[in-house]
Amino acid sequence: MILDRVGDKWSLAVIHQIGKETRRFTELLRSTTGISQRMLTATLRGLERDGMVRRTVHPVVPPRVDYELTPMGLTLLGTVCRLLDWARALAEFYQGLLGGKVNKRDRRWATSRNFATLHTDSGTILTFQRAADYRPPRWPDPAHPQQLHLDFTVPDLDEAHGQVVELGATLLDKSRGWRVYADPAGHPFCLLRGH
Repeated sequence: MILDRVGDKWSLAVIHQIGKETRRFTELLRSTTGISQRMLTATLRGLERDGMVRRTVHPVVPPRVDYELTPMGLTLLGTVCRLLDWARALAEFYQGLLGGKVNKRDRRWATSRNFATLHTDSGTILTFQRAADYRPPRWPDPAHPQQLHLDFTVPDLDEAHGQVVELGATLLDKSRGWRVYADPAGHPFCLLRGH
């Protein structure tokens, strides 16, 4: 069942569009590029039948129908994001560290599956772009150098360690007074103890 859904272009796109929110049918139709109303209806029915999506009909005039991912659908969401939206998935990782809003409307940036932004609460904007021939760095191997490096000062290294690992980071080194991690794309970053 899950393999059928992973191989189904529209199911992946709809799961991705629903994400962690409750979405209306018309919102999904507008945001799922290229899907027809008929195909969206069939896709949502299949996802509901497979236990991935919950459909809620509200007894109002005009009728309102909401869709949200079930716990089973949420387990597939991370994989779908990585498959369809690599740049956004990386932006969401850093959103978990820094807060802010991913792909906030901003006339300076055109977001897509290959380009995402993170507007932090401090006003800093980070951008993420997929590179077709990307090779992840292998810290500290100079043959596979890092393309960027970020340091984050945190009050408690152990607490921050738990947070970044839960978000998808991999611990690379903790032999010094700080810790080196790789983000989900392999870029190294450090956590430093501070205020």
